[in-house]
Amino acid sequence: MAHDDAVSSIFWNKGLLATASWDSTAKLWSYSGHVGVKIQSCAQLLAELDHDTRVTCVTLTSDSSHLVSGTTDGRVYIWDTNTYGLIGKYEVHLGEIREIGRASCRERV
Repeated sequence: MAHDDAVSSIFWNKGLLATASWDSTAKLWSYSGHVGVKIQSCAQLLAELDHDTRVTCVTLTSDSSHLVSGTTDGRVYIWDTNTYGLIGKYEVHLGEIREIGRASCRERV
């Protein structure tokens, strides 16, 4: 259930926790806890999203309908959080993607 290598990024939004790891996966977790409760005791793994290389960063759209991840080989992956299917994989950079941002007023990454 846990990642097999270092966790490189985490992102929390509306009851979902997204994690990225050097084990070449992003994971999506459901969490419904209370203040002071440890996440690992209340988190449920929803999906393990496989990538070709190490995953360096992760974010969720404002409505949590999509997970966006970046990798060490300069690719950005977009996943549907309802079906856990890959929507697209894009080569956008020659080097490592270190951070993914999104505009709060629009669904742009």
